[in-house]
Amino acid sequence: MAASFPNAKKTFSAVVNGVTKLVAALFNSPYDEIEAIETFIGATGGGAQSYYTSLTDMLINYRRGCAVEYKGDADLYVRAGEIMIVDASGNRRLRRNTSDTTVTWANIDTGSEATSTRYYVYACADNNATTFTVVVSTNATTPTGMTYYRLIGSFYNNASGNITDVANSTYSIEKKLGTWIDKSSDYGAQQAATDGFVVVNCGSSGTDGYAQGFTDSASDPTTLRISAYRNTDQQLGGNAGFSMPVKKGDYWKVVKTGTYTISVFWIPLA
Repeated sequence: MAASFPNAKKTFSAVVNGVTKLVAALFNSPYDEIEAIETFIGATGGGAQSYYTSLTDMLINYRRGCAVEYKGDADLYVRAGEIMIVDASGNRRLRRNTSDTTVTWANIDTGSEATSTRYYVYACADNNATTFTVVVSTNATTPTGMTYYRLIGSFYNNASGNITDVANSTYSIEKKLGTWIDKSSDYGAQQAATDGFVVVNCGSSGTDGYAQGFTDSASDPTTLRISAYRNTDQQLGGNAGFSMPVKKGDYWKVVKTGTYTISVFWIPLA
């Protein structure tokens, strides 16, 4: 059916008085369709159809769950959930996955894995099913080969070929802390794809010194937000540390002095 349905009433074959011979099929076919539509949408009350938009219009941006989350250096989770997926003409498909989907490089739309590249994650509904599939693409608007698709998130594949900076699209979904990501060997200046927290723990061996957290909008942030000093001589607990919030789109980095080992973790607000 046309994408405008059910906002516009479907036109059935005209019945001409004195010309059309009425048979059972002429009655049953329209009524079957009307009953199916009412079952799917539900009858409205209090006015004519022209006073209402359709239920599918109300759900055009519907998304519950379907969160994109870090799983490992080479794969992601798209969590269970329900979503409305629309094509370029406005035709709609409601899909539901009852379990989490693991997304790997086998889900790329075209070509092969590229490093130092941002990828976009799409829920797709081209298949004949009640569930959605997942495609990743370097294209920020249109995954190759898909007709029914919806952007649900993104990630960055760094120079080492490791997935980082996993983010969800801005559609309204339940906000929660995502998966811990170990940044102990990669805590130089970098951009936060989501709101989140940097957590630092100073090790127990080596010479004393500062661990400092910087974050602001500059690509190499200079605004000191928090610091910790590891000083075993003054018996200040040995393993100093801190937690620092970071805004989506801002940059963050950790700087330390001393030879002690530092552990740095990033946890996004998915």
